[in-house]
Amino acid sequence: MTKLIAISITVTFLLLGCSFDYDEDVLTDALSEEQADLIIKDGEFIIYRESKISMRIESLEASSFTARSQRVFKTLKFFQFDRDGKILAEGVADKATYQIQAEIVVFEGAIKVAISQEDAYIETDYLSWESKTDMLKGIPGGKVAIVRNDGSRISGTDFFVDLRTKVMEISGGVEGVIGGN
Repeated sequence: MTKLIAISITVTFLLLGCSFDYDEDVLTDALSEEQADLIIKDGEFIIYRESKISMRIESLEASSFTARSQRVFKTLKFFQFDRDGKILAEGVADKATYQIQAEIVVFEGAIKVAISQEDAYIETDYLSWESKTDMLKGIPGGKVAIVRNDGSRISGTDFFVDLRTKVMEISGGVEGVIGGN
């Protein structure tokens, strides 16, 4: 019995003394890519372009990923502004991912965006907005519905809108009613 205890203690010391040769840089990089550097609850975030507010986001939770140059917002309300500070669009989404360097925001989940000047709103489950071009795009093949306050409704797939020129296109499976009231 004493030999068994001695062997057991020796094996324990050997196991505790072992080290696995993990490359700390690899582990640190992998963790930094996957783990948020900062998580903020109930926050407001402002995105500037040329020293002017281009977008404001209110979010129940926001996570910052420095290594990926990305912020992820959950359960959010957002506002897009023109160069004069007027609201161009406002909406809600389940999730948004802001790619900081590229100035692109990808919205996912239940999305509803009201376009102020058009008295209309967009409903979809995926939408991307690129700051440099002021383009809103749906995912290829993704469904979208555009509803105007006059009762008009158009739906289909393959959607984009240029917010600068106000040109909109739905190129797949288009159906709807114009002037529904």
